[in-house]
Amino acid sequence: MVIRKAQPADATYMADACIQVACFMRQGAVDKYILGFPDAVNEDILRWASSFVAADKRVAFVAEAAGGACIGCIFGKIEESNMPLSVPGEVGTISVCWVESDHRRSRVGRALLAEIENWFLARGIRHLEVAFMARNETARKMWTRLGFSPFRVFACKEIGEQTSAGNRLQAPPDA
Repeated sequence: MVIRKAQPADATYMADACIQVACFMRQGAVDKYILGFPDAVNEDILRWASSFVAADKRVAFVAEAAGGACIGCIFGKIEESNMPLSVPGEVGTISVCWVESDHRRSRVGRALLAEIENWFLARGIRHLEVAFMARNETARKMWTRLGFSPFRVFACKEIGEQTSAGNRLQAPPDA
């Protein structure tokens, strides 16, 4: 296996990896953020994946098998921490990590993480953050094995014409 920095020609594989992540997540508990994700690569996903190839504060690495086939990828970026008062300055964030199913548990994810950690360290970044869906037990187990520990939970709620108790809002009486 070889880990290398992603090239423009890898963008289609990287975009497909994003689709595969969403498809994998749809197999478990339904998550509203994933429901709207497309089933196939489109221009928006391709553009987003490509944005990690040649940018100052973004990077992607690809894992290749001995024959040259892509078997995994990881995307990362440098940005402000989700806990800016606790961790001042910029941190590294992992946006996507994907390993093909027949290569899981063979240290591909660990090798991808090691490569992106080196990239971050070379840029003075000492803290990494990763977000994953709370219902994605596979991701939680993997990131825990790789040394991450949860430090904050982000929750979401759809808002509109409902109150926090689930009752419809009443129009104010005319004065």
